[in-house]
Amino acid sequence: MLRAMVISVGTGRDRQDIASAIVGLIKRHRPEYVMFIATQKSKDETIPIITESIESEKITYEIKLISDENDFEKIFGECVEYLKDLLSNFEADEIQVDYTSGTKAMSVGLVLSALELEVGGLSYIHGQRDQTGRVQTGTERYLSFPPNRIYSSRIFREAKRFFNIYRYDSAYELAEKLKISNQNEVTIFKKLCEAYSGWDKFNLKKSFEILKEITESDKDDVLSKWNIKQKLEKHKQILYKELKNPFCEEKMVDLFANAKRRYEEGKYDDSVARLYRLIEYIAQFRISQKGLYYQSNGRPDTSRIDISKLSPEIQEKYRSERLALTRSYELLSDVGDELGKKIYSDIQDKDGKLKALLGIRNKSILAHGFDPIEKDTCSDMMSYVEDILIKDIGINKSLFSEIEFPKLEVI
Repeated sequence: MLRAMVISVGTGRDRQDIASAIVGLIKRHRPEYVMFIATQKSKDETIPIITESIESEKITYEIKLISDENDFEKIFGECVEYLKDLLSNFEADEIQVDYTSGTKAMSVGLVLSALELEVGGLSYIHGQRDQTGRVQTGTERYLSFPPNRIYSSRIFREAKRFFNIYRYDSAYELAEKLKISNQNEVTIFKKLCEAYSGWDKFNLKKSFEILKEITESDKDDVLSKWNIKQKLEKHKQILYKELKNPFCEEKMVDLFANAKRRYEEGKYDDSVARLYRLIEYIAQFRISQKGLYYQSNGRPDTSRIDISKLSPEIQEKYRSERLALTRSYELLSDVGDELGKKIYSDIQDKDGKLKALLGIRNKSILAHGFDPIEKDTCSDMMSYVEDILIKDIGINKSLFSEIEFPKLEVI
């Protein structure tokens, strides 16, 4: 319900023309309160005509002066303060701003302040114009509209920015506020936020199901419009492979991509924690390839080594121990795996690069110590692991780009 109006007041041709249009506007909406935004001249010459004409309406009003009618930045700042005061007494959707009268700078400053504080409505008086461009008295038409589309466009841009920096939950919350004509876009965007938020937290099953739902339900071809349809189809394939097989190259690159996202966010401890897990996973991958784990429900059980698969001279060495990172590579080295030999040697060598990196990791707050991981350390570990994936395991570089999360164009 409209309870308050903010109206810019100019002088017009003869004061009477502007006053007549504004009086008609006020009588049309019948607000409880009116704030007039005026220059000293319009306060002295136009507003007295208005107030005399609405005296019987018993409307409370105030006059707020602007200091420079041609400086829209200054007008904007002043109007923001005036509207903030008004918002302490009225809800935003109870306020309407009319920006018809006054200088161009007054109109721009008032509209921008209204958009900044998200008032409920904007209005404008239009009609037949004379040779000077002014609306002729008696031809006035009153146009009023809620600026939801303008607000929503700004909110949607911000939501996409959050999406592009992996803040999916924040993007989803912003999308909840959207009121745009194409609600299917909003629905799909929210689903994308849920899908990639789930994937970023390793909930692959949830992500796969949502991506499947999105690609099958997009009747308006929103995904093609956003240029991410092929990316989502590829991601469904990757997730399907990971869900079907816990030991696959896609899982390795997925863990690496997750670590890279944390690096981009400046969360170096989180990134190194994921890289450490990836180094361990690579060992588990190789052990699984060699069939050295017991099987549980058709899947490798990484907590138990099937010692019957080992040569007699090393069976006792691995009989009952659950293997952590170093011991996993020791086992691989013992069974002649070349990558296992390389990495185990690097861990054991006092001058080994991986030994140094793991030592720093072990002192971090997310491992066993209290020291934060520095950016350069994280970058070095990322390069070390990437070389293993590409050079030693032979993963195609294209998979790294394929697995990257989508980015949405922000315009």
